[in-house]
Amino acid sequence: EKKLAQRHVGEGDILMLNVSSSYLEGHSCSLAQYGYSRDHRRDRPQVTYALLCTAQGCPIAIEAFAGHISDATTLSDRVVKIRERFGLSKVILVGDRGMISQARIDEDLQPNGFAWITALRSQTIRKLVQHGQLQPTLLDDWGLAQITSPDYPNERLVVCCNPFLRDERRRKRNALLAATEEEIRALATRYAQGTMERDEFNRQLGALKRRKMAKHFAYCFDHTTGAFSITRKEATITEEESLDGLYVIRTNVTEDELGNVEAVRAYKNLTKVERAFRSFKTSSLRVRPIYHWREDRVRSHLFLCLLAYYVEWHMRQQLAPLLLTDEAPQPGVTPVAAPVRSQEAINKQSQRRTNEGLSVSSFEDLLLQLNGLCVAEMELGKGCTVPVASKPTALQTKVFDLLGGKIHPAPGEVQSVR
Repeated sequence: EKKLAQRHVGEGDILMLNVSSSYLEGHSCSLAQYGYSRDHRRDRPQVTYALLCTAQGCPIAIEAFAGHISDATTLSDRVVKIRERFGLSKVILVGDRGMISQARIDEDLQPNGFAWITALRSQTIRKLVQHGQLQPTLLDDWGLAQITSPDYPNERLVVCCNPFLRDERRRKRNALLAATEEEIRALATRYAQGTMERDEFNRQLGALKRRKMAKHFAYCFDHTTGAFSITRKEATITEEESLDGLYVIRTNVTEDELGNVEAVRAYKNLTKVERAFRSFKTSSLRVRPIYHWREDRVRSHLFLCLLAYYVEWHMRQQLAPLLLTDEAPQPGVTPVAAPVRSQEAINKQSQRRTNEGLSVSSFEDLLLQLNGLCVAEMELGKGCTVPVASKPTALQTKVFDLLGGKIHPAPGEVQSVR
């Protein structure tokens, strides 16, 4: 990890942090604890691990924690490793709102002189609106604005508006409101018909809070007739809708060092760490399930996965012409908008061919294309065998050319066969 940091990271660079977890088989490992399962396996204990990447997504370091550890708790060890082991005194750490909290800023980042880029939670954004420091109506579609707040001295708050996210949240909220209202009316009908007791009705009514929509309904019991009625709280719904599509980037990096556009894009680059976790958990690296019982072997397992992904990351960069990856994505209309696929990527997607006529595929499928390279034993007579290597295809030859490698013939090879 120290060598990787020396190779890829320098003073003042951006480093990205994120946390994931994977479940274990067995209960003997000291790291195996029950916690928030990102694998949706609450029936299994898990181990939490924090990944550190460069701004380009290249992995640098990984650390294992007990499965019940929160995201923010892992930041202290990351800061110590960056400062003491890697010898870096000034870096910009990028993490989500669950990773870089106010407590971690006060106790870990500021004392060590580290800068940060993170985002505000929705309840914090609501407070800014209530105090008049943020006016959502002043932001047009794809808006980007810088504001200040006395609650965040010497910091910048960059407000972003994404209309696609706004429309999706409103669609989802309306669907959840309709589903919740339908279930409440069904319960009210059963209660009015006398097929459900009052206590059971209240219990099932409380269970509907799982959709987090009960706060938008007002309930009323008529103590004389026992009738039940509901009405929507349109004021609270409208207030919540005003924040749809808004998110706020928080940073203490000065605008001279990093502009608003670059700060937003740096935060959005956290998707590259998420891509690393997807590779960790796919069939190629297979970080899960973990069968080791000793803590040191679990840590070794995760470190080997880090090295494997380091090789995969570099291979993806070199093999981009043969992959569906967009080699030159165009910036969006604003940094809030998604990047626009280049015409070359669109052509590769539609034709599934390069300009040389070679097939284009995913990284996993491209690796499968290399399985045809093999060395076989040909028996010429009793006790007489010779090695015969398969002839590489044009695609296989191109792969090795892009990787800067060479296909060597089999030892003692006398001929090649297709």
